[in-house]
Amino acid sequence: MRKLAIIIAAFAVSICLSAQTVLPNDPEVRVGKLDNGMTYFIRHNKIPEGRCEFYLVTNAGSINQGEGQDGLAHFLEHMCFNGLKSLPDKQMLEYLQSIGAAFGPNINAWTDIDKTCYMLNDMPIAREGILDTCLLIMHDYSHFVLCAPKEVDAERGVILEEKRTRNTAQWRELEKSGPYIYGNTKYATAYSDLIGSEQTLRNFKPATLVDFYHTWYRPDLQAVIVVGDIDVDRVEAKLRALFADIPATQNPRQFEDIIIPDNDRPLIGVITDPENINNTCDFYWRRAAVPFALRNTDQAFVLRIIDDIIYKVMEERFADITTQADAPFRYAVMASGNLIKSADVLQGKVYYKNGDDRKAIEAFLYQAEKLRRYGITEAEFGRAKQNLISSLEKKAEGASSRKNADFVQPIIGYFTGNLPFIEPQRELELTRSACDKLTVQVVNQVIGST
Repeated sequence: MRKLAIIIAAFAVSICLSAQTVLPNDPEVRVGKLDNGMTYFIRHNKIPEGRCEFYLVTNAGSINQGEGQDGLAHFLEHMCFNGLKSLPDKQMLEYLQSIGAAFGPNINAWTDIDKTCYMLNDMPIAREGILDTCLLIMHDYSHFVLCAPKEVDAERGVILEEKRTRNTAQWRELEKSGPYIYGNTKYATAYSDLIGSEQTLRNFKPATLVDFYHTWYRPDLQAVIVVGDIDVDRVEAKLRALFADIPATQNPRQFEDIIIPDNDRPLIGVITDPENINNTCDFYWRRAAVPFALRNTDQAFVLRIIDDIIYKVMEERFADITTQADAPFRYAVMASGNLIKSADVLQGKVYYKNGDDRKAIEAFLYQAEKLRRYGITEAEFGRAKQNLISSLEKKAEGASSRKNADFVQPIIGYFTGNLPFIEPQRELELTRSACDKLTVQVVNQVIGST
């Protein structure tokens, strides 16, 4: 069914822009690739002055863990702060703290199901040596983390304590919801596998961690991002020279896309927890993902505009309902997005008072079915377009005051999801052009096909 929506969106694109045109990324971002396969993104920005952001993104996470490796993607993240080839033991942290950086705000990392990200935020680079050291840290994160057995053993207790503190009602419900959202696939246990079992965390051998590291932390899956008050040419030369010694992986292990099987009838799960303080119901309507190669094209851009319009219309409808004295729910939302690499999703969520389960769910599903059958009105379409354009006008007006950190997430989205990072003014122009030609009939055809 999603293929039909893409075809309809392509028709709209042929009128609005030009069919299957790749959208222009921010031309001020220097993009390159090393011989070993590593990608880099470098951009000059002077706000704040004398500061810089450094990121290493790896397209690997808990979904890449094999048997007996549950929790090791996240464990490895911790080991990156416990000894690098160039800065062994705690030298890295000691150095960064000596120049005023703090763990958390400035030195941090996160691990997700399918990606891992390391960052040095808002780093002072008045001295050339600081810039060189920050690049060196990213270089060692990529391929030269020591994973010394004594440090691994010392970190086990830290991870187990994090596992204990993470054991909240929200986390437990997230773990239990996996089979309903992802079916009988590896993604169903991805959140449990992210932190790992106590047995694995206590007993895995350091060599198993090193095996995961060198299997998935490889240059063809990695990108370095540098944004700040820097000379782009000089940083590029430094980066190309420094990262050249990381070898390309021979016969790299491939990770096949996981396809969530279709279900003949709705999957319904009732998940309770004695510590839960909210009453909610989530709805997922899965569909095939927009092909990766098309996500940076004008076709996908128009489809995202249509998704934004639907979101804004439903936001307005739900707000009207919640202002009523006898409102069936407290808050509701409906939005489209990416679920996993092979699946997109239309997701809904409704919050309601204790005891109002049936009333809230029926009211939400009534609105969802009303949208599917009858689409949106011309007046709603006009208001949603204007709201979308107004938000982009504000974004374009504030473009010159963007801070370094504002550039990073769009670049990550491009590297991991092939979503274009467009300059705000250009994005506004493209959106205006598309909205001028887009009709409510096309939007309603897309709604009806999904």
